[in-house]
Amino acid sequence: MHKKAPANVHCLLDGLLEKGLPYIAAHLGKTIKYPIVFTDVIGRIHYPDEPGTPSQLDDLFVELPHALNDQEYYYDANQKNLYLRVGENRGTAYIIVNNLPDSKVSQTVTAIDEGSRLAVKYYFYNLESLRESQSKFKQELVEYLFFKSQINIRDHLKPIYYKLQFDKPYMAALMEADQANSNVDWEMLSSYTTQHFKRIDLEIIPVSWNNSIVAIFPTSYREDTMEVDPEWTKQIVSNGYKFRDIVARIYEQDISIAYGQTYTLDELHRSYNEARIAMALTRLMGKKRFVQQFAEMGIFTCIFSCDINTLKNYTLSTLGKLLDYDKANNAQLLDTLRHLLDNNINWKRTADCLCIHVNTLDYRVKKIEELLHIDFSTIETRVDLYIAIKVWDTLHLTGFGIKDLQ
Repeated sequence: MHKKAPANVHCLLDGLLEKGLPYIAAHLGKTIKYPIVFTDVIGRIHYPDEPGTPSQLDDLFVELPHALNDQEYYYDANQKNLYLRVGENRGTAYIIVNNLPDSKVSQTVTAIDEGSRLAVKYYFYNLESLRESQSKFKQELVEYLFFKSQINIRDHLKPIYYKLQFDKPYMAALMEADQANSNVDWEMLSSYTTQHFKRIDLEIIPVSWNNSIVAIFPTSYREDTMEVDPEWTKQIVSNGYKFRDIVARIYEQDISIAYGQTYTLDELHRSYNEARIAMALTRLMGKKRFVQQFAEMGIFTCIFSCDINTLKNYTLSTLGKLLDYDKANNAQLLDTLRHLLDNNINWKRTADCLCIHVNTLDYRVKKIEELLHIDFSTIETRVDLYIAIKVWDTLHLTGFGIKDLQ
């Protein structure tokens, strides 16, 4: 026997479809005279949702109490907040009543009628379905923009995403977790990324991709020169730091963010590759929880602005003999050189890292000098080798031409 729907459910659903969650909040407000908040499963606020400023971005989320577990509702006596669960799985939502006296808890739980609960459940269930549908189209968009740029993208873009325009500059950004086995729900985080930047009137396109998020940023620029407003870039980077901190608080996961430079859509794959390089190189430097711009990598910005084949030839001409020797003799000369340079030519520290004697390290360095016909004591040689190794490692980490290099 089917459960009969509440008498007011049709009216509530009609109001929800026409006016959204504010209609349900107004309905509940007739009997509940305390502030009402609607959030999703991880505490992202969907009502009230007022325009924010960069200094207010943290208020996108509320911290849900761990004591909720599988209970239908939970009352936090210290904060005087009531949390009532609606729905299940990724479509779960919470109705939160703030500043509620404990004497009003039972009365308030009853006042949240079945019709309102059903309407809220319906809203978040459909929101999740919409996210999944949008994700499919955005995945296709990223594939065309970044991985199939050699085909005529103009023939494919319009059916996929009509808001993008060919004559305007865009920027690609990459977000990755610092932990190897992250439990971040990237699809859900992609949706929240959209809302995060919408609070500052920026319509970006974030897409979950291979345990990361790739985002397309429409830029602010001068119409006559197409130059990007430097203040816009500062704002984006500043909000990158804020968003990084929000993710750490909500998901208890550290992330890093890298930005490419700006290009039109025909060349946007270059911005994506620059973001990948900025991410990989900064990780190779041992950093975490960073926000890095490709344009702010110093000498490496100039170096990685060269085409990939030029970089391959550079690394092979500089390090090729070491690579050949290591492969033929099952040796570790390149790794030895890498550690020595990363440790600022500290012989004792390098020997300890490699678990070898300092004399063995001295022998290896002499062998490196012999193979490469260099004097390792000069600053010019050390700088050249340091740069070559970082370029080599970055190409490997990003996968650029890795099969050709091995």
